[in-house]
Amino acid sequence: MKNFEKIWEVSKDIRGWFDYQEAKQIYSVVAQNKPKRIVELGSYVGRSSINFSVLAKEFDLDFITVDDLSSKNTKDELIENLKKIEGKYTFLQMKSDEAFQFFNIGAYADRPIDLIFIDTVHTYESVKHDCDLWLPKMRQGGLVLFHDYCEKYHGVIKAVDERKELEKVNLAYTLMTTVKI
Repeated sequence: MKNFEKIWEVSKDIRGWFDYQEAKQIYSVVAQNKPKRIVELGSYVGRSSINFSVLAKEFDLDFITVDDLSSKNTKDELIENLKKIEGKYTFLQMKSDEAFQFFNIGAYADRPIDLIFIDTVHTYESVKHDCDLWLPKMRQGGLVLFHDYCEKYHGVIKAVDERKELEKVNLAYTLMTTVKI
């Protein structure tokens, strides 16, 4: 966990709602499972992205982060934040739907996703839509992490809880870790 503390020292000062317990959970999940391909839906200004990108470099994993970054200030801030630490990532500036189409062509089409982190719009409809779209691209036994699984965002809870193909494994603050069964 020594490397985790180094990562957190950089990411803790970045704006966002991704907290220490959640970052530690991600570090633990990735270190233990070493997923070959990680997709993050929703990066905001990169607080979680930095954690994933450093882990991708440390364990030689593919990490793709997806966000439409509708605000130019958000885009500039994300790019600056990702430069703060030596990581490995591919950034796709597009909506989740567009990124999904991207994952059906070329080099991305033939490999399943091992871990997906869903942190987009926190409504039932949005989370359900992302699940309907992306879960078929997941390998069986793959990990699906949902940020903001809490009463404030009851739509996230409802969308996750109704998924029969997911088994809940752990809740760290508002980060729900599930496994595709």
